[in-house]
Amino acid sequence: MHSFANFEKSENGKIYTVRDATVHSVNLSYVRLMRDLVRYYQARLPYDTDAILADTNYPMRHRLLQEIADEESRFFLFRAYKSFEKRSTEDVIAQLLGKKAKSDRQISILFYAWHHGADEELLTRWLVKYHGIATPEQTQRMVKAYGNPSLNLSDYGYLLGIHPVKVGARGN
Repeated sequence: MHSFANFEKSENGKIYTVRDATVHSVNLSYVRLMRDLVRYYQARLPYDTDAILADTNYPMRHRLLQEIADEESRFFLFRAYKSFEKRSTEDVIAQLLGKKAKSDRQISILFYAWHHGADEELLTRWLVKYHGIATPEQTQRMVKAYGNPSLNLSDYGYLLGIHPVKVGARGN
């Protein structure tokens, strides 16, 4: 358990008003105030926080974690979407891939992230449009390496070194 103390040891046993604690920069008063606020709100929760933290099988724990994950996902997805909204595909590719936007490998990975299960012909057109060139050998190599239908957005994000939410925020 962590314990808190003031910088000046002589202040540790004293009781300060919030005003005096502010004037004298007594940090322990604020630590206690924060503890009291946490306890105040904890007492009003419809569940036992100690039980949820202590027991990984507590019935409400999974639901609370799922709600938090959903809320966080919506936040990051919305932020990623807003950063790409109203941008051309070329701009999005440039923003996502940066200097790697000239790489046939990176362009192909992004293609499959956005066009899951697409065929070789579509990839060829994509490479010609955004990479400038697409030989049959090059296209076949990319299809074999990245056209695997079992790869998902997380896999493509990993391969690109970009968070999957960003990759998926602008699928064409």
